[in-house]
Amino acid sequence: MGLGIKGIVRNKLGKEDALKGRSKGLIPGVIYGKNLKENLHIYLNYLEFEKLLHKVGRNKLFEIELDDGQKYQVFVKDLQIHPTKRTINHVDLQSVEKDEEVVVSVPIEFVGTPKGSRAGGIFRRALWSLKLKVKSTEIPDSVKIDVSNLDIGDTLVIFKIKDKVPYRIMNHENTLVAGVYKG
Repeated sequence: MGLGIKGIVRNKLGKEDALKGRSKGLIPGVIYGKNLKENLHIYLNYLEFEKLLHKVGRNKLFEIELDDGQKYQVFVKDLQIHPTKRTINHVDLQSVEKDEEVVVSVPIEFVGTPKGSRAGGIFRRALWSLKLKVKSTEIPDSVKIDVSNLDIGDTLVIFKIKDKVPYRIMNHENTLVAGVYKG
């Protein structure tokens, strides 16, 4: 797998313990998944996790090795960010088996210039990411959607793009993705 991080199993839970951990440069977190009997409460080294997050992003698998010797393939399911300090307060990691299907949120990358934009229209993005159901080993960095054929007044909704995207989209099929509007 290559990329990984070490974690510490948390024996005590609660706000007080989490604050103590944070003061020592640790992030409280939890690992959960179908392959676990119960959720595992952990600490991660803040700086190491931040470096790893910049390398793998939010949707790539990495290995976590706990201080009790257990190893898990995980990806970041959720991050709680402090509202004013903008630091990571807590991390949720989902443990997965090698080819297990998971639902992940993947950024949308629009490709091309809409023909309506060249005619004076304004392209507006309505959705920033898609919820996809994919194998844990096949999570894409982004989903490319070609918008070059959009004219003024045209909109893209999920049901219009689902056959052009090579993944199973879990968003409702009437969800607006983008459109070109009069300037």
